[in-house]
Amino acid sequence: MVFEDFTTFTEVDAAGSINVAPQQIDYLPVDRNFTSYVWRDDDPGHYGNYLHYIDCMESSGHVSVALGMLHVWGVSNTLGGFVTWTTGQTVYLYMNAVDAVKIAILDSGNSNTDNWCCADIDQRYYLSMERNGTLCTCKTYGDAAHTDLLRTITITGQSTTFRYLYAGGSRNTGHGGRDFYGYVYNLNLNEGSTGIKIWDGTADIELTEDDTSPVKIRTPSATIGVRLVGTGHADASAIRIFDGAATKAFKKKV
Repeated sequence: MVFEDFTTFTEVDAAGSINVAPQQIDYLPVDRNFTSYVWRDDDPGHYGNYLHYIDCMESSGHVSVALGMLHVWGVSNTLGGFVTWTTGQTVYLYMNAVDAVKIAILDSGNSNTDNWCCADIDQRYYLSMERNGTLCTCKTYGDAAHTDLLRTITITGQSTTFRYLYAGGSRNTGHGGRDFYGYVYNLNLNEGSTGIKIWDGTADIELTEDDTSPVKIRTPSATIGVRLVGTGHADASAIRIFDGAATKAFKKKV
């Protein structure tokens, strides 16, 4: 997998409590009375349909407080703290009790939301965020290989494209004393180059890489996974295959 380098992002750290390393960000802590976030500008319209992976964890080595919150990922056209957003999708961790954590997905444009109380405060979770049209899902896995699916949460989101990418931060609602200690790791945008192209009748189209896909293609240097999607997917290629149960298409790199 190709992980983004967090040290190339811009850090807004009002409380001086964020530590950024190439594949890990420590939020120790964020509170709900200051604004902190880590972001990057990827140009207008960059994020339409997407499949992003990120890992996160509430820190059992510290005491997070009930009602504390940590955003761990997001895409938006709003530049600023998460509470100011008028567009975009985000996933966050929420401490609803001293010993229970929720994982939630939110569309900031239409306020649709869904959540799952995962309970364990000392477990690393592996998230998969996907949008296909207006269908937005967050899948939580218990392992890095994304084979142990724990829960899927789903919302109807905005279909607009987004410019800014966020790797976490606080939600400043003006309420102090709600510290949340957590970590964000290993952001993979699934935008790595496969080098494999197909002819769609008009132009060469590059396929997108997905190392979790059961469909593998052997190249001269490595074996890589290539993602399959439904034939009606917005980024489906012209090539159709039968996977044993249904006809699928290769996903184009967009």
